[in-house]
Amino acid sequence: MPYTVSQVVNSDPESLLTASLSARAAAQRVGAQIDRARTQFAHLADDWTGTAADAAQKQGRESLDEQTAYRDHLYAVAEPLATGGAQLTELRTHLKKAVDAAAAQWDVADDGGVTPGFWLRWYARVSPVQALQIAAKRIEVENAIKLLLAKFEAADRDTGYQIRKVGWELA
Repeated sequence: MPYTVSQVVNSDPESLLTASLSARAAAQRVGAQIDRARTQFAHLADDWTGTAADAAQKQGRESLDEQTAYRDHLYAVAEPLATGGAQLTELRTHLKKAVDAAAAQWDVADDGGVTPGFWLRWYARVSPVQALQIAAKRIEVENAIKLLLAKFEAADRDTGYQIRKVGWELA
């Protein structure tokens, strides 16, 4: 189902940017924990030898490898969140401006369709030439709004795909 003007205008793509920042912050915290653990395991290797030490080092390496993969996953998912959030925010802003500009003279439907407003209907009744001019302008205004709706939907779908793709690559 195509996106509507009200869906896009009321959307919150900034939340994707916030999620991206949160994912990066979490990745940095995990990275700091990894660094501390590596330091501790290095001290352990210097201070303790034997079968138990070897087992602890092996278990520690495996755990650090898992944590490193988790940190990398957080960084990887943060990228499409940031890119998609910025793109969707920009498109939503352009759509708001286009709808606001059109609403001055046109009645804008939720699906992006436009019909002449009161004054344009009155102006169109003056002559067939003016009616044709208004009809041509209506097509231009409606296409601009519907194109922005389609771009928003495409960007949203692409962002979702890019986020899922990160999961597929790591699985």
